[in-house]
Amino acid sequence: MNSQVIDVSCLMNVDHRWNQEYLYDYISGAKSKDLSVQMEAVSIFISNFSYQHYPQADRLFVKHFPNELFDEFHAMCELQGQVDRVEEKKILFVNVFTFIFRNTNLLKHPKSESMVKLFLKFINMYANQHKFNLEDILDSIEVCILYKPNQILFIQKNGMLNFYRFFQNKINAYRSKFYKACQEVYNLDYRTTSLLSRFKHDMGLGQIMSEYNLRRDNQLAKLFFIVLVILHRLAWLHDTEFFTKFLPRITSSVLHEYKQNNKDNLYMLHASKIWSVILRGPWNRFKIDTTQKLQCAGCVFAIFISSKLKKVVEGSGRFELTTNTKRMIYIIHLTLVSVIDNNPLFLFKKLLKELYTSIRHFFEEDLIEDYTIENQFLLLQLYLKCQITFYSHISPHDKQVFDRLLDRFATYPSLKLHSCFLLSHVLFQYSIQRRPEDSNMHWNLDKIKSFTHDLILALSDDSYITKIQNEQKLLLYEDLKDNHLSMITDACIEDVFTRCSRIFQKKFEYESFEVYGDDWYTFYKKALAKTVLSFYESIFLDLSTVDGHIKVFEDYSGDSFHIPSHKDNYGNVHASISHSQIIYLGKLSIPAILRWFILMFEMKFLYGDIYSNFAELYIS
Repeated sequence: MNSQVIDVSCLMNVDHRWNQEYLYDYISGAKSKDLSVQMEAVSIFISNFSYQHYPQADRLFVKHFPNELFDEFHAMCELQGQVDRVEEKKILFVNVFTFIFRNTNLLKHPKSESMVKLFLKFINMYANQHKFNLEDILDSIEVCILYKPNQILFIQKNGMLNFYRFFQNKINAYRSKFYKACQEVYNLDYRTTSLLSRFKHDMGLGQIMSEYNLRRDNQLAKLFFIVLVILHRLAWLHDTEFFTKFLPRITSSVLHEYKQNNKDNLYMLHASKIWSVILRGPWNRFKIDTTQKLQCAGCVFAIFISSKLKKVVEGSGRFELTTNTKRMIYIIHLTLVSVIDNNPLFLFKKLLKELYTSIRHFFEEDLIEDYTIENQFLLLQLYLKCQITFYSHISPHDKQVFDRLLDRFATYPSLKLHSCFLLSHVLFQYSIQRRPEDSNMHWNLDKIKSFTHDLILALSDDSYITKIQNEQKLLLYEDLKDNHLSMITDACIEDVFTRCSRIFQKKFEYESFEVYGDDWYTFYKKALAKTVLSFYESIFLDLSTVDGHIKVFEDYSGDSFHIPSHKDNYGNVHASISHSQIIYLGKLSIPAILRWFILMFEMKFLYGDIYSNFAELYIS
């Protein structure tokens, strides 16, 4: 029995008579020697069966697909000589591809794989000049890659980049669907590693970066991060370091888009994963050596941390403070330092404010109580840093939480100075929330007096002095630079703090000691300034210095109207230093002195070392 008879007998199982006729006509047309008849037969078959589910008919379609027409498709995709009616054949070829992969009936058929290879060559060879149905093609790709060999082909041939090039004039209308297809293509696991060509995959990443540099389209940026994620998943990222020089620029671009519409959060989480991997890998030589790189990393991590906190507030899971998460938080913290008090020139302020909103909601739900003392300190430190950066008011609930946590930290002798550091943020906020003429209110001055006294005791604590002298590091921050921040260069850190000091120098103007007409205010301000200056110059207070500080407090009691005599500045200023390079702490306001103390603490304990000083600036 010949194949023609077998096929006709199979048609008897088709339930509609007209379908039997369509199939018979297709088989007859496919056997024609006339290429035009073959093309017409294929077109009619596709038109009649595209919206039907007849697996047997689909199998007959590929079994009897005209060899001459397939050869024409092959010549067209390989650019082999002159192909007649090429534009018509392009349209028919794409229609054949979408028809075959409109469902899974032919997914593993050998001829289907041949069609996939031709399709990948086709979109790499031509520019689109036709009105193809992009949605149908993307749907077909998602079906096609359900078969692993096809998926591997799409990856190795950089199929989605070539698809982007081919349909670049229409891609914007299908951005979400294109991105979803990209994710599906690169959704591989380690079991498929052996099927991938390492060289081709690296070359594909290079092509994506080159195309991005040419077009600066964020669809390519998303594809860039998707590819990096799969490289990470396959443990290949550490051998692909050439991409890191493009990373800050591409990240900055996608941050701009995210800032505009807050969409595509998933690929921003991809970005955070990639930044995290390259910064923590022992094999990596990537360095954060500019403020731009720092702010890119900080904002990407802020989006990640914000997303995690939102989920916890919504009741989904727990926010785990892993080593990697802590690294992110300290990079965010340094980014907040670089923002310099709500700097209007900072482009991504909105992203950091979103983090502040998320952590504020986290504290409002009292979720902080579920963490260890160390992690409570870290989270409160980040929250307070956000508050003073964006000059946010302290709510009644904030006050309750701050008081409770600070009282708790104060019970730990080893956290005396840490408590002062956090409290300085709170006092700064309270000071700027009050009207200037109210800054010397009795309550506020009592707080400043108590703070200054506690700071003196913390700086003179025996265990603190011993640790500083032996290790030159403060508890909780011992491994910060070596293990968490080693990728940030000293030059970058110095640049951040130098910029801050220059802005503070212009921002905080001097005030006369009698500006508020209150001797109490003048005294406590100068006492605070003297203590902060001692911290800046010596990092701790020896016994004789402490006795002098404490004696001033004891001599200046509420029953005395005699004000001790103080100079307007402390220490001796070298004659070669110009007046513009000198900061007289004692002439600044209390909020300004507190703000300088916070910056000094961050420079000496978090990001620099105990010997760090502000470049080109003399504090007196």
